[in-house]
Amino acid sequence: MSKKKKIIIGIVAVIVAAAAVVTAVIVIRTKSGSGDSKVSVYADKVSDVMYQNTLSVTKFTGMVEAADTLEIKKDAEKTVKEVLVSEGDTVEVGTPLFTYDVEDLTDKRDSAKLELESLNNDLEGYNAQIDQLTSEKKEASKEQQLDYTLQIQQVQTQQKQCQYNITSKQAEIKKYDDSINNATVNSTMAGLVKKINNDNSSVDDAGQSDAFMTIISTGDYRVKGKIDEQ
Repeated sequence: MSKKKKIIIGIVAVIVAAAAVVTAVIVIRTKSGSGDSKVSVYADKVSDVMYQNTLSVTKFTGMVEAADTLEIKKDAEKTVKEVLVSEGDTVEVGTPLFTYDVEDLTDKRDSAKLELESLNNDLEGYNAQIDQLTSEKKEASKEQQLDYTLQIQQVQTQQKQCQYNITSKQAEIKKYDDSINNATVNSTMAGLVKKINNDNSSVDDAGQSDAFMTIISTGDYRVKGKIDEQ
């Protein structure tokens, strides 16, 4: 037998074996339909059947990091009084992290309350003046009524300005109250305290914005890397 014939016979044998494998797959998948004539028949590629046990794993390099990060900015208008945690501490949702110094805010709020009390007294005086002028106008002659009208309008203008000042002062006091009540900053995420910016700087060494405190989540992690078309 010539060498050429041997090669031809070998190729035919491979084709026959592949066809047998494909046929077996078709028969098995057809029988799995439990006699249902509407069940579709699927044919696998020879390469898929012959190499289905081959495990191909692609490896990449990268950096393992937490799945979530919480950066807490410090209020620039406030001074941190006390830091309640340290780097490496584990925290839960609601754990106190640090407190602000509110002594100055308390003094400002108390001063604003005194100003509000004074404004309320002024408003009562304007209301009384308007009532008095209105009553006198009714008893005045026609020649005097115009003068009373002008006086009432003048006091009403002062009254409206006083009401506006009262509203503004109330908003100011509410702002102080909110700041005082929220003097303690709590964690909104369970995790690990990664970094505390004790020097209170707003920029890190790389020139980028830096948080006062950074917390990373624990449990879930991800790998951060770079890939290209190669």
